[in-house]
Amino acid sequence: MLEGIEVRLSCRYPVAGIDYATLVYSGKLDALFNYKYGRLEYRSLSFVQVPHQLHQHAVNYCDKQVPYTRDVDYRHFGGSVTMREYPVLHTDHNVPMYPVRDHVNLDILAKYQALHTSAIVGGRLGSFRYLDMDKVIAQAIHDAI
Repeated sequence: MLEGIEVRLSCRYPVAGIDYATLVYSGKLDALFNYKYGRLEYRSLSFVQVPHQLHQHAVNYCDKQVPYTRDVDYRHFGGSVTMREYPVLHTDHNVPMYPVRDHVNLDILAKYQALHTSAIVGGRLGSFRYLDMDKVIAQAIHDAI
């Protein structure tokens, strides 16, 4: 499918000396523009292994008094451990997972979206939205047409 198409991963945009016919970007939108208007805020997760097994694949915890959000027993998926997920703020040392879509971040987002780029920007990080994979795939198909 990608025969004859040069693919470069983990590159800073723009890369000097490269002539882009098409650039697909799925990273953080603020990073694409070198944080010109500041950083968009994300939440991340910290994972801790727990000793118990679950009768189901996952248990979500919605009570504000419970400091973790979910237990996932990977034995139901062929794995060998149960992990507990704790919400944490995104830093340069973890993975951005969930955009914080408050008024401050939405104002910053609007400034980035107003900038012109020839890149096709998408995905959870590029659109600064929480998207399930079916929505990301639908977005990619729509943008490709």
